[in-house]
Amino acid sequence: MGRKLKYSAKEKLLILKEVLRDEPSKVMARYNIGNDAIRCWKLLYKYQGLPGLQPGHHNQSYSRKFKHSLVEQYRQSTESIELFAILNFKNKLATGLK
Repeated sequence: MGRKLKYSAKEKLLILKEVLRDEPSKVMARYNIGNDAIRCWKLLYKYQGLPGLQPGHHNQSYSRKFKHSLVEQYRQSTESIELFAILNFKNKLATGLK
């Protein structure tokens, strides 16, 4: 059984806007959201826009070659793992490089 989505992409965007207007800790407590989730949503929205806040609908399986290529690219990059994933992983999936 899959997990239930707590917030849609539009709701996440509204929460992010609320974080900018109000005290972040109050907003996070109101919606029971951790700081890591807010930080991740900010990065996703900054680099991918509203589509980046859309949830994945199912688990994926990836080839060994695809996984190794991502690891190698990450080793050569200077980004944090979180930012690398946001900038690269979804782009590669969209182009069908599994």
